[in-house]
Amino acid sequence: SAPVSLGQIFASKLSAAVTTVVVQVIMWSALLRLNGLPIQRPALVIPFAVVIAAIVCFVAAIISLYFKDRERSQFVYSIVLVMGVGGSYFLDASPFGLITRLAAGVPNVGMLEVALYLLPLILIGLAFFGVSKRLVLAHY
Repeated sequence: SAPVSLGQIFASKLSAAVTTVVVQVIMWSALLRLNGLPIQRPALVIPFAVVIAAIVCFVAAIISLYFKDRERSQFVYSIVLVMGVGGSYFLDASPFGLITRLAAGVPNVGMLEVALYLLPLILIGLAFFGVSKRLVLAHY
């Protein structure tokens, strides 16, 4: 086997998780269409689901970097996820409400609302790369 850097391992794990989300959202869309419930804006629903999945993956990766063992990582991840999901309901553009409005084709909901979630994704992604570099360098 060839030596693989820690960054390549992280990138592979994150891309596998996000790829799984893309496949699941496409299958979900197809199944809804087969049941007579077409998604009105799949060109926005799919990228939005990918952005949310990437945010969750980056948060999970940051948690796993800090808490080296699986049990503590999963516990902290569960708490963070429950608090994040619960807290998001207080937002006007909560991810769940937004994806529902996009799928239903609600007027005046579109690319701008989806693009607003790119900022947290970029910030969390940068935080992940900063944390991973610092922890990896501290390890050596």
